[in-house]
Amino acid sequence: VGDVVTFVVNRNVNFTNVCIKHCTFCAFSRDHREEEGYFLPVAEVVRRVREASELGATEVCIQAGLPPKLDGRYYIDLTRAIKAAVPGVHVHAFSPEEVLYGSVRSGLPIREYLAELREAGLGTLPGTSAEILDQEIRDVIARGRITVDQWVDVITTAHALGIRTTSTIMYGHIETPAHWARHLALLRSIQKDTGGFTEFVPLSLIHQEAPMYGKGLVPGVRPGATGVEVVALHALARLMLGASVRNVQASWVKEGPKLAQILLDAGA
Repeated sequence: VGDVVTFVVNRNVNFTNVCIKHCTFCAFSRDHREEEGYFLPVAEVVRRVREASELGATEVCIQAGLPPKLDGRYYIDLTRAIKAAVPGVHVHAFSPEEVLYGSVRSGLPIREYLAELREAGLGTLPGTSAEILDQEIRDVIARGRITVDQWVDVITTAHALGIRTTSTIMYGHIETPAHWARHLALLRSIQKDTGGFTEFVPLSLIHQEAPMYGKGLVPGVRPGATGVEVVALHALARLMLGASVRNVQASWVKEGPKLAQILLDAGA
């Protein structure tokens, strides 16, 4: 906070792009029948984690699609395999959507499923799959995706178990600044109750390959956020979250190093 800027050296390992969902903003997922679909063996995921650790990474972020007929305990077993091979790495893994999917597929309640992930070595949970925490917007851009209430349930249950999480927003599509404010107010309320958020991560829509834009699936979708909107969202986050969520992350990968520098003076 203030003049202190922190960063983490990590590696993202997306072990599959096969997904049963058809979110209109996602350019990554493939149907299981498509030639471009892939599913990495556990040994390959572990190899990539070990390689990242040897190159200086201290954290791995593991997220992926939701493949059909996935073994419900897969996420637990994958976490255990990673920690057995590279015990010193921090495992930041599995969105609330994936936790919900694992819970449903395994038949375990959310709380029990998260507890098993923690015991297997999970460090923190990405607060992704939030998009805009407004059900009307979600029903337009990702019908059938995890609901607002389900997202809040997974996040608050994780916090209650001592599993901290990030928090996110995905913007620059059909939402308005009013949606930003309500989204941030909900996150602030959760943080007041649990104190479990480590940071807030604004994620602007990359529209070029998104089906909602390229295929015209969503009427009125914008071509991502403007530079002014990106700066405004980070500033609003700092004003609304204040010291309750001390870290607002500027994604230099999405916004570029030069805009990221500006964001560090705008609230990040």
